[in-house]
Amino acid sequence: FVHSGAQRCTFTCNQIFANGASVGGGGVAAWNNSKNHTFTGEIVTSNSSPKGSAFYFEASSDGIILSRDSSYPTRILQNASGNTNAVYNDNAYAFSPDPTGAGNIDARNVFWGTTNASQIQTSIFDFFDDASKGIVFYSPFEIENTNNIPPNITDLSATTTNMSLTFTNTFLGGIFGVESCSNLVSNSWQTVSSIVVS
Repeated sequence: FVHSGAQRCTFTCNQIFANGASVGGGGVAAWNNSKNHTFTGEIVTSNSSPKGSAFYFEASSDGIILSRDSSYPTRILQNASGNTNAVYNDNAYAFSPDPTGAGNIDARNVFWGTTNASQIQTSIFDFFDDASKGIVFYSPFEIENTNNIPPNITDLSATTTNMSLTFTNTFLGGIFGVESCSNLVSNSWQTVSSIVVS
């Protein structure tokens, strides 16, 4: 959740995995004048929501760039939604041809898990579904470049002191970015004593 009024946040190489929301934005939700955020190299997968299982934007949450660097594309994959839309633009239409202009979302350089433009458009809710909404610009889109994709977590289990992670894409030469983990039992941060990677 990107809080109301937040400005110019930068998100890099995060995995937004297995979250849910009852209203909108299973993975990321930006509300109420939350503007000018950039995302690079995100993996947004297995999230769910009735509106925007991966990303949901509303109420002047514009100037959003979902994949800043095409060398490290944001991946939007296998998110579940009641209306099948992974990206939901609930911003008001403002007649701007600029992908980062008022009402719009810049989703160029995203890897969608397909190179079929009509499947990508189906996974988006925007002006082309409701003419009162802003546009999600998704072309050009990325063809997967596995050399620059971080490992994808496919399974996670934890106790108070141990964590087990199962990855795909581990051909990258090692797992990175694991320093400490949330204790899923008490919902507090602590350093775990062992991490099993498979």
